[in-house]
Amino acid sequence: MKNRLLIPIIVFILILCLALTIVGIASVVRFINQNPLGELEPPRETATLPSLSSPVKATDEGTVDPEIPQANTIPEASPDAINPGIMSQMETIQEQIIHMRGLDPQGEFSREIQSTEELRQDLVEAFDEEMNEYESWEYTLTLSIFGLLDESFDIYSFHVDLLTEQIAGYYDQETKEMVLVAGGEFGGPERMTYAHEYIHALQDQNFDIKEGLDYNDESCEENSERCAAIEALLEGDASLSEAQWFMHYATEQDYEDLMAFYGDMEMPVMDQAPAFLGQDLLFPYQYGYDFVQYLFDRGGWETVNQAYQNAPVSTEQILHPERYPEDIPSLVNIPDLLPILGDGWELIDQDVIGEWYTYLILGFGLDENARLDRSNAAQAADGWEGDVYAVYYQEQSENAVMIYKALWQSDAEAKDFATAFREYATGRFGNPIDEQELILWQAVDGFHAFYQENSFTTWIFASEQTLVEGIWKTLK
Repeated sequence: MKNRLLIPIIVFILILCLALTIVGIASVVRFINQNPLGELEPPRETATLPSLSSPVKATDEGTVDPEIPQANTIPEASPDAINPGIMSQMETIQEQIIHMRGLDPQGEFSREIQSTEELRQDLVEAFDEEMNEYESWEYTLTLSIFGLLDESFDIYSFHVDLLTEQIAGYYDQETKEMVLVAGGEFGGPERMTYAHEYIHALQDQNFDIKEGLDYNDESCEENSERCAAIEALLEGDASLSEAQWFMHYATEQDYEDLMAFYGDMEMPVMDQAPAFLGQDLLFPYQYGYDFVQYLFDRGGWETVNQAYQNAPVSTEQILHPERYPEDIPSLVNIPDLLPILGDGWELIDQDVIGEWYTYLILGFGLDENARLDRSNAAQAADGWEGDVYAVYYQEQSENAVMIYKALWQSDAEAKDFATAFREYATGRFGNPIDEQELILWQAVDGFHAFYQENSFTTWIFASEQTLVEGIWKTLK
């Protein structure tokens, strides 16, 4: 969905990610009690990794394990007035990551430690560049039509507050700068964050995030579904690497620091997040981790590296790693509605929803009465094969029109989704007012209609019933 990457793509780690990584480490209390697509399976460990119940010890000073060979060359990173003791630990972690991950450094980057206040100022400046007031309104309008947000929700302020609360560090592929958020300490959480972010620096140097992976503002604006899949690859790789680094190299002090951090963690902004948004923020870390673990189990880091040469293209491939790379989404087309809408209308948003957001719409909408249980929502979204949506707006009347057309893997899969959608829509809008070929619901803001034709399903929204029916006849 367009603007799903509303958070600037320079941001690559949340504090949540630290806790999420803990999920994959034996003997640690789970951070996530339930997988959005079902119960979490027991944490998977690779055969080469020790249990954390008896962690492999580096010295408290962070000395490299003598059995691990030193990297021949490590490009200098700008110290930016970082404490020499912390700088030494950073360089040690780099050596450990290089050996463990098997990626050699190919360039330079700078490092900086910021306070939370400095981070917030940077976020405000980044948001001012990335998203103006009109773009924020467009994004919110689209999500409100799909039932994920209230149209009056202040998405700009919420994201600034959320990221100020959640971000532990990030790597900026534009400036080649790594930023860690810390209050003068460099304990277990900060060391884990540094390991995670250094992986991003190595990814950029070896695979070129912006150009090689075509992961940038312009490309993601055109195809957010592909970018969501690439983000999951990047974060899954960094999260699995971070977990393995912790299991191989964490000190007892690191472990104690992390448990204290987890015990004291408070997330008031995240706790108030719209239901879908909390899930969406976790997607690249949780499901990206599972996706990369799947690749790793089949061929180690070399198989993971190969994925950068043939990057995943859909959230479906991330959710179902066994379908990667063969299962490519189908292109779905819809006609331009401007000729039938008339004067004053403009297309304000068009993109792909994908399997992941289909699941979120059904299972994590704003209206709790409309939410399907997670297993039913996941099953209904599972047959996704491709889709497209478009949102039009007329400023004079302040009316919107939306059309969403999806292709399913079979007529039966389309029927399953149609059944699930009817339950969802009835919970959200009440009983249908018409149940002929076109099922029609009347809502406070207009009319929603739905129909199935073979392996295609179509959802239409407009302020007037006659407009909905006119669009339907055009599509037929």
